[in-house]
Amino acid sequence: MAPSRMTDSDPGAPVADVPAFAPGEAYYRALVESALDVVVVYDAKGATRFVSPSVRTVFDLAPEEVVGKPGLGFVHEEDLRALQGAVEEAKAHPGRRVRIDVRLRHRDGSFRVMESHVRSFLEDPAIAGVVVASRDVTEARELSAQLAHAQRMEAVGRLSESVAHEFKNALSVVVGHAELALARMSDGDPARASVEAIQRSAARAATTARRLLDFGRRDPAQRVPLDVGAALRSGAALLSPLLGKTVRIVVDVPEGGGEVLADPVELEQAVVNLVLNARDAMPGGGTVTLSARDAYVDTEEARRRAGLAPGRYVVLSVADTGTGIAPDVMKRLFEPFFTTKPPETGSGLGLPAVYGFARRGGGLAWAESEPGKGATFFVALPRQEA
Repeated sequence: MAPSRMTDSDPGAPVADVPAFAPGEAYYRALVESALDVVVVYDAKGATRFVSPSVRTVFDLAPEEVVGKPGLGFVHEEDLRALQGAVEEAKAHPGRRVRIDVRLRHRDGSFRVMESHVRSFLEDPAIAGVVVASRDVTEARELSAQLAHAQRMEAVGRLSESVAHEFKNALSVVVGHAELALARMSDGDPARASVEAIQRSAARAATTARRLLDFGRRDPAQRVPLDVGAALRSGAALLSPLLGKTVRIVVDVPEGGGEVLADPVELEQAVVNLVLNARDAMPGGGTVTLSARDAYVDTEEARRRAGLAPGRYVVLSVADTGTGIAPDVMKRLFEPFFTTKPPETGSGLGLPAVYGFARRGGGLAWAESEPGKGATFFVALPRQEA
């Protein structure tokens, strides 16, 4: 009996025969050439036999610029051994997918992070190659790292606030007993110098506790509308004596900039911390440039800067012409007590105070640098709309 055709009104009716579909080479080629992922086929010697057209979008390269070239020539040198290991593993287990993250060079010289799957078809005469299918995850990895950093800084802030409160309470007892002891001592008492030393040390520790509280505190003491540009222009003359004769300070601020809602004392302290940090990065002298600009952060930029919401901001920046910052140091710049300075010259609380100031104001602080090319620190604060 011939099978019945299924209709919408009869969902339980038998299914009609469907003609068998046998996709050919053109079908699969269309799929590969339409994919956003980059598909590459290497021969047994590692030369590129085929690359999908998506290489134009991801790496700004034409397929003919890649075909015939050694595949490893586009790989970051630090990833060469891992990729070679993945290829050898795939060769040893034909048909098995071996996953690996590898950095591949873009036309502009930068590297893109590719989540790759390696599979060997060397034994298949129709392919006779190693197939690597890769997806660009550069932005996703950067966003994940930024989000993790923001969450870590938030956790550190809460912890520092809690520790600082306990520390401050303990110091109050030390200071109180030191004052009582001094009140009962005569000027010639042999123990007086020791008690005064205790008092001085407790005062220094109290300053550290206050800075930790500033980092962790989420509510600024006094927020008023402030013109950041005007504050930088008026403060430049006061900052110059802090820099010495070999460091020049330049203020690059247009008139009529936007206002922010901030604590004036905290803003001044943040600028001082950044300027002193810039000075220390230029032991041989140089230039510190203070700037403030109105800026609009769109959705894409906000995604790149985890913790910064889309909107209008005033961005304060302090740039130096110093030694720059190494990548491993850059990751920890705003952590409390982290410093590259000798213990006697750096507390590791200046930059965390800047970060805390920015976050309390609804903004964000970050830095950009290359070793040997100076550094620029940015503080973005929401602009006050009239």
